[in-house]
Amino acid sequence: MYTFQTPVEIAAGLPYSVTVTTAFPGDQNPSNDQSAFSFTSRAAGAAPLGEATICGTSAQLNVTVSSGAVPYNWYSSATATTPLATGTSATTNTVQSTYYLSSGEVPKVGPANKMVFAEGGYNMFASGATVNTIRITASAPFTMQTARLYIGTSGKITLSLRQIVSENADGSYTYYPISSKTIDVYATSPTTPVMGAQNNNPADLGAIFYLGIDFPAAADYYLVLDCSAGASIFRNNNILSTTHYPYTVPGIMSITKNTAGDPATPADPNYFQRLWYFYYDIALKLPYCASPRVPIVATTTTAPVITQNGNILSSNIAGVQWNINGSPIEGAISQTYTPTANGVYTASINNGGCIAVSNQINFTTTSVVNVDPDEIGMKVSPNPAPAGRFTLQLNTNTRSNLDISIVNITGQQVYKEQITNFSGRLNKQIEPARLSAGVYYLQVIHDKKSYIRKIVVVQ
Repeated sequence: MYTFQTPVEIAAGLPYSVTVTTAFPGDQNPSNDQSAFSFTSRAAGAAPLGEATICGTSAQLNVTVSSGAVPYNWYSSATATTPLATGTSATTNTVQSTYYLSSGEVPKVGPANKMVFAEGGYNMFASGATVNTIRITASAPFTMQTARLYIGTSGKITLSLRQIVSENADGSYTYYPISSKTIDVYATSPTTPVMGAQNNNPADLGAIFYLGIDFPAAADYYLVLDCSAGASIFRNNNILSTTHYPYTVPGIMSITKNTAGDPATPADPNYFQRLWYFYYDIALKLPYCASPRVPIVATTTTAPVITQNGNILSSNIAGVQWNINGSPIEGAISQTYTPTANGVYTASINNGGCIAVSNQINFTTTSVVNVDPDEIGMKVSPNPAPAGRFTLQLNTNTRSNLDISIVNITGQQVYKEQITNFSGRLNKQIEPARLSAGVYYLQVIHDKKSYIRKIVVVQ
């Protein structure tokens, strides 16, 4: 089998013809030197939909209509090769006007090449060794299609996939054998091959080899590599970083560790972090095609602005959550709010996961004193009040504006009226818009005094 070192880009849903030709000097039967076949590539996957919300110096990205395929990748352009973020809900510090969302596009897995880490060498990793195995968690079926391998000496390599049944503290495990595949490998090092262990050759660029390892279901697996027929293969060692495990494609798979054990006593349980085994620039294949990239125009969340008018706080936009001293007030989600306690009030809005907070108002009720309503002979009848209709009676001796309001139990003002420069006896029919059954508070403010009566509204 020959693996093209430069990938061929195949468009979705189109017919293709492939012709393979060989030419050997002295070929006695050139009539069989060509083979041709045709195929039609699979159709592109369904396009997902999403929203992007700029929130200060970051952007919140959310998939709103899924395509049924994973992963969901967010890109900076229609041609970018590396996603800014991955997932149905993600955040990026790259702020721009348009993002590009796709599903089913699988980025390469693992280090791009062996020079990502400083040290390493070639060896003949034989059957039975504990240093020739990596652990992979599959979240969905996929195929490990190709990988860049660095081969010191030519020979054969056998790849055995085992589904883990149980694991023990000493590193032993039970498993179901899934598949075994032997591939011919050729020396990629440009220097004369040496049998056995070799130091790193920086001039070795490796080669892409076809693996075709099918991971049939979501499960935990061990992938075991055995060298035979003189083959040797490169792996990195003495790695100082501890951030290369796990290598993950969200929703698809994760390379979580290798099984190398620490020869020191006591053993370091994180010794495996010092090594990377065999597989670089891994290409995965999924059982469906990627979707087109969909442009998602970002919106910017604007914080609400709140103002105070007497005892009423108002927001310039609807759909806010009112807060006191940084904590949400339960049920206070209307455009206006009548505070019932002193404190620092704000209003916030949640737009696609981006929470924007308004300016602050330090509200205090010291300018209005709560007084027993009997002082002005304040009466409400009938109470309970059918549909909120009732007669208000009171009597004042001083002249001032008379503010009448009704507030529900969440602080939302449902009725307001003002009588300017009032003094004397009031006998007034109050008829707000039809109110739901429940408890309300009637507040009368006159001459910097507040008088409150509880009203029960019935249907």
